[in-house]
Amino acid sequence: MNIIVTGSSGLLGRHVAVACLAAGHEVLGIDLAPPARGAWKHVSADLTDLGLALQLIRDADAVIHVAAIPRPTGKAAAEVFGTNMAASYNVVEAAALSGASRFIYASSFSVLGYPFGERLAPPAYLPIDQDHPTGAQDAYGLSKWLGEEIVEAAVRRGAFSAVSLRMPWIQTPESFFETVGPRRGTPDAAWDLWGYLDAQDAADAFLHALAW
Repeated sequence: MNIIVTGSSGLLGRHVAVACLAAGHEVLGIDLAPPARGAWKHVSADLTDLGLALQLIRDADAVIHVAAIPRPTGKAAAEVFGTNMAASYNVVEAAALSGASRFIYASSFSVLGYPFGERLAPPAYLPIDQDHPTGAQDAYGLSKWLGEEIVEAAVRRGAFSAVSLRMPWIQTPESFFETVGPRRGTPDAAWDLWGYLDAQDAADAFLHALAW
């Protein structure tokens, strides 16, 4: 398959690109940041520009949309929300117009209100599944939830089939020992339900979602 991976220079995006290459797919990575080390083709572009998105997202069998400001901290809420919403809308529209048959969206469990919500509320039930009520409170979580809705709107009009994967805290073996382990016993760990996911396992989930 010819696959476009947005956000291919980031932690999750580059693992997704590597997994797609290893599975025998052709990969084009698009990211505002410089290219990560890898064998895939790369284009540096700002996907909040609809014209660029339409120009670059073409001739793909599938689009995996990972590009986003990945947290609400360190930037103004309006920038986080505006950037993520514009990029998601543009990528979905470009994928639909290009004739891509499959779309995979990197959502976040922040759509549930964790871990950046101002008021921590217990889950409605456990284990949490895809039917759990959403409860986004912050600009990032809200942008991810509405991103899911943008994807669903395209599916409803028959543009492509799609899966949204709600990612938790993405980690590597190195970062696990630096950040996850020491934090497990601290009270604020409850804000993300003590959850994390290895980047390689996350990439495998995207790869399987292509064929699901």
